[in-house]
This record gives sequence, C-alpha cells and structure tokens, in this order.
Amino acid sequence: MGHVLGRGKLLPGDRSVRGPGQVALTWKRTVGARLKAVREATGYRRARAFARALGVQENTYTSWERGDRVIHPEALGKVRALTGVTADYIYYGDPTALSESLVLALGLEQP
Repeated sequence: MGHVLGRGKLLPGDRSVRGPGQVALTWKRTVGARLKAVREATGYRRARAFARALGVQENTYTSWERGDRVIHPEALGKVRALTGVTADYIYYGDPTALSESLVLALGLEQP
C-alpha cells in the first residue's frame, strides 16, 4: 500500500480523473487511505477500536477512511495525540516531521 502513502501520490486508478469535484474526491480518498495506514501501523487492526480511542463514532471514523468526508482539524489533533502523525502527512503526504518509528511502520523512506 506504499503507493498511497508518499508525498503527492494518489490511489491507483485515480490518475485519470478530471474536474475539480473528481480531484477533491481523489484527495479525500487519499487522505482516508493515509489515515487507515496510520491506524494499522500503530497497531489498531479494527476501525472500531481506533474510533473509540479517539472518542468518535465508528461510522464517523470509517467515513474518513473511505474518503466520504475529510477528517477535520480538531479530530486530526486527537489522531496526532494518539499516533504522533502530522497533519502535513495526512493531508499532503509529507513525512518529514514523522518520527523514525512511524516512518518505518508505514513503510516510508525518509526524504
């Protein structure tokens, strides 16, 4: 799944999308994929357990992972407190401020 995680990379099959609405959908799906990767890399196999740890409803959390909605900054702050991930990584794929252990768990190379 490393193809979703890096800087500026999108999901396979999404490269051919056109138009602002489709680009926004692609970005939301990419953000969701990064969120899921962080959840799994930090030992949360199930979305339900991660949602509970964040103090949000499971359906709210899974809508973020699916890319139906984008995680808002307040909730992302809770994800950061729990996992150490940065907003720059979740929103833009920039791993430069991630801890070495999280970079390794995500299977990323340090830039």
